[in-house]
Amino acid sequence: MPVIDFKHIRSDSAAYKKHAEQYAMKPASVRLLSSGHKVSNMSFSLNFYQVEAVGTGFIPANFDVYFTDAYGNVVSDIQKIIADKVSQENADRIFRCTFNLKAGDYNRNAEYFLVIHNTDNGEIVQKVSFQIDTVFQKDDFNFME
Repeated sequence: MPVIDFKHIRSDSAAYKKHAEQYAMKPASVRLLSSGHKVSNMSFSLNFYQVEAVGTGFIPANFDVYFTDAYGNVVSDIQKIIADKVSQENADRIFRCTFNLKAGDYNRNAEYFLVIHNTDNGEIVQKVSFQIDTVFQKDDFNFME
């Protein structure tokens, strides 16, 4: 007959602090998988990778992913990623998000950023520099006149 050995350890105890890595559950993380860091269309897709499978040691996490300018102004729609995949296969933990840039003028020499924001703890987990060089800008064609 199997026996379960259960030991209760308080989070403020010395034993917990000594072995915190063993006891603490961490949120699964998400990283940009796509390698090109240049945007040339107002609508485009990028791939993201959930680094750890949810299970032993890792819990699901929620992320907002969006683009900002150098001043932190959001210049795209916000995509949501729920990192809750339990598969051990890397290919099963890939997300594809389609972004739409807001209408506006984008300077091809300016720096823009892809931001991955963990909405559960408020942490910015990744900020990647991008160049936005769109062919058709706001008001290039005015079909309503």
